[in-house]
Amino acid sequence: MLIDKDFAGLKFNGYSYEFEGNIESAGSIEITVPLMVSGWIEAGGWITAGESIDAGESIEAGESIKAGESIEAGGSIAAGGSIAAGGWIKAGEWIKAGEWIKAGGWIKAGESIKMYGIETKHLYIFHGTFAFTVWVMDTHIKVGCQLKSKAEWKTWLDNADKDKAAQLGDDGSMWTIREVLARFL
Repeated sequence: MLIDKDFAGLKFNGYSYEFEGNIESAGSIEITVPLMVSGWIEAGGWITAGESIDAGESIEAGESIKAGESIEAGGSIAAGGSIAAGGWIKAGEWIKAGEWIKAGGWIKAGESIKMYGIETKHLYIFHGTFAFTVWVMDTHIKVGCQLKSKAEWKTWLDNADKDKAAQLGDDGSMWTIREVLARFL
């Protein structure tokens, strides 16, 4: 399904396009305009938007949800795959992804955030000057592609030989995994 400025029922408010009611598709939804829906948005496949997606209720996709700007829902945001936004991701209730969640800005949920099967109330994503992304959850930390509980990272730090820790960083700072984890444990 394609939602562009000519989609039936859309009204331009000077900034974005508004739709009264719900939007659903058994397949995928491609959105080419900034969109505000009073109800929910649901797709059996993926949902992709070049700009922002805002729903008064929930946003759900059987596959991934991706927006060039923000993703916001008064209720929940759920995807069988990943959720990605160039700006923020905000849900009044919970955010759940079968895979990863990534935002250029902040991620906030009124109840909980779930990714990689781990439920958390807080999710902080740091891109920093190091060459990898760090995801910090209540009980787990993901550094690059390594996801471990905070206790597992603590044990790793206690046992790691500093000279053997991988040297990471593309700005000459030579951050080690040890130095990065020390900031968040």
